[in-house]
Amino acid sequence: MGRMTDEKAFVTEGAQPVFFLSQRGADPRQIPIIAAGETGEQDALLVFSHREKAKLYLQVADLEEEYEPVEVSPMVLGPWLRQCEKEGVHVAGVNLNRQKQSHGEPQPALMLSDVVDRADENLYVEIQALARG
Repeated sequence: MGRMTDEKAFVTEGAQPVFFLSQRGADPRQIPIIAAGETGEQDALLVFSHREKAKLYLQVADLEEEYEPVEVSPMVLGPWLRQCEKEGVHVAGVNLNRQKQSHGEPQPALMLSDVVDRADENLYVEIQALARG
C-alpha cells in the first residue's frame, strides 16, 4: 500500500478532482498498489478521471465492498505522485479497464519517473488526456 502524507490531498479546490482507490474504513491515504509491466516487475497505483470510472473498475474487479474512490485535488496531485515515485511506485495506471487488464491488454499509464520536472497543472492535464485515449 502506498501512503499519501499530505491530508490536504483530499480537498478539492474548485477544479475537477481525480480519484484514487482507498480501502473502506481505513486511512484514505492508504492506497492499493498493483503489479504492472509485462512480468509484473513494477509497482503501480491507479488513478481515475471520474468517480464513475473508479466505481466501474471496483465492480468488475469485485472489490467494491473493500475499496472506494477517494477524490484528490489537482493542486496536490503532482507532489503526491512525486512522493509515490520516491517510495518506489513506478507507474500510474489511468482509467484502467479491468476486463482488458485481465486479458493482458495494454492500459494507459504515466511513468512516475517522468513527473519529477513537470508542473503540477500539466500532470493533471496529462492524466485527463490519457483518460480520453
